[in-house]
Amino acid sequence: MKGNHTSFLLLAAICHLFGVQAHSENLNEILNQISSDLETRKASGLTNSPPNKTTRTNSTDTSAGIPRVDETGLQPGSSLGIVDAKLRDGTTGKKVLRVAIKARPGITVDTHQMKLHVFFYEQDETGEIQLTESKVVSQWISPPVNWADNEPELLDVTYVLPDSTLPGSAASNGSPGRVFVGYIVGIYYNSELQDTRADPGNLANKFALPLYLKQEAQ
Repeated sequence: MKGNHTSFLLLAAICHLFGVQAHSENLNEILNQISSDLETRKASGLTNSPPNKTTRTNSTDTSAGIPRVDETGLQPGSSLGIVDAKLRDGTTGKKVLRVAIKARPGITVDTHQMKLHVFFYEQDETGEIQLTESKVVSQWISPPVNWADNEPELLDVTYVLPDSTLPGSAASNGSPGRVFVGYIVGIYYNSELQDTRADPGNLANKFALPLYLKQEAQ
């Protein structure tokens, strides 16, 4: 009796797996139902196995926080793009951010319509992150800036660290206790945002740049 009960439970479990009713006492009838169900599933491409796990490999997936770019390395529809941004130590008490800007091949850039915004951020004594009060100076590495050779133009932005004793630091400007936390770079063309870079990335969310610049009064 115990063996028969165990066999029935096993049979019921198999029937449940394949969606077959187990009320029939005819074993051959149940097995025929299961066999028929398997043939139907094979013909339809169906299985009882879970779907295969997949790994996301698309490096331009915007859901992963990576800008989507086209074959030129620029964001689709943009005329200009930031293809590199590297922060390095400068002379004592300073950091230098080098920004490489590329123009879309085949276009003539009106530099009067281009604006590059670079913002350095610091944390004050209360833990609040604020825009720097330190001195910031920018300089193009190889003027004239015209992208004539379809090569990126380089801009160096020098930033005086907030705790430096140098003139122009936040400390010398009456804001002691600040520490550097990161930067945001945004490039505009015809008053429209073309591309951005931020380090750390969460600064771009906390201090999001506007998509369009307000037109200056003539």
